[in-house]
Amino acid sequence: MKLTSSDMECLSEESDDNITQGIIQPREIYQLLKNQQQFSTPPTLEEIIVMLEFLSSPLIGCVDHTKEGYFVLGLLADAEQKFDFYLNACTKGNIKSITL
Repeated sequence: MKLTSSDMECLSEESDDNITQGIIQPREIYQLLKNQQQFSTPPTLEEIIVMLEFLSSPLIGCVDHTKEGYFVLGLLADAEQKFDFYLNACTKGNIKSITL
C-alpha cells in the first residue's frame, strides 16, 4: 500500500513540472523513493514497475504510459475513490478481504 501511494504521489508531483511535463521513468521513481524512511527496505525497480503496470491497468486506470515514461491520470482523490469502490465491492460480495 505504501508503494502504491508513493508511486501516485511521485507521478502527481511531476504532473506540474515544466521539464518532465508529468512523464517519469520507473528508475526516476526509484531514485526518489529509495531513501524515504517510510520503507524499512527500499522498493526495488521491479516492484515499482509492477505497481506502475497495475496502476495503468484497465481495472484501475489511474496511470498511463508512453515510450517516454508514466504519467498520472486525474487526481489522487480519484484514485482513492476507485480503491474505495473496489474495497467496498469486495467486502460486500463474495470476496471477504483484499490485499493491496
